Amino acid sequence: MRPLSKVQSRMLALGILGIVLLLLFNLLFGPLITRYLENRDQVNRLEHQLEVYQRVAANLDENKRKLAQMQANDPSQGMYLTEARPSLAAAELQQILTRIISTSGGQLVSTQIIDQPPEQTISAIAVNVRLRCEVDELVQLLYALESSPPLLFTENLLIAASSRVPARTVQVRTRGRAPVRRTVRMPSLDVRFDLIAYTEKGVIP
Repeated sequence: MRPLSKVQSRMLALGILGIVLLLLFNLLFGPLITRYLENRDQVNRLEHQLEVYQRVAANLDENKRKLAQMQANDPSQGMYLTEARPSLAAAELQQILTRIISTSGGQLVSTQIIDQPPEQTISAIAVNVRLRCEVDELVQLLYALESSPPLLFTENLLIAASSRVPARTVQVRTRGRAPVRRTVRMPSLDVRFDLIAYTEKGVIP
């Protein structure tokens, strides 16, 4: 094997020295540089998040005012029953019906809750209503049901004449007085329909 010349030996020594220095640099300074770059990226992200939070904090009062205005202008406000559970919502619907009938006139005969299918996409509450009233009272009742909050719908409306029993005699008792027999005229219409309202909570288990 031919011995290396001085130039070749010097070049080889420099190459070996370069490799050793490169290995030392990678072992000693490489992790530090990598950690520095990672920390710099994290600092940049945190600074960006801080700027976002500062902007949100600066506009907090304005955002609250806009949110309150949007809630006040919500077109669905007052359109739903306030109760969420079906039994309580049905009781609320019956109370609303009783209140409207007391204003419009008529005699409520009965109400019956209608079971809704479990696969319904929204939570509907329905009751079957039977009452007796006059024509003008029915007009007022239907108008009140259509125009009063919450949003109410009438379906399967059936109207029949109740002229078979035009009047009947009843005994009226008053406190401190003897019973008095009076003739009470029965309403001329027998009305039946389904009254439907909705809850705001969606489908309720």
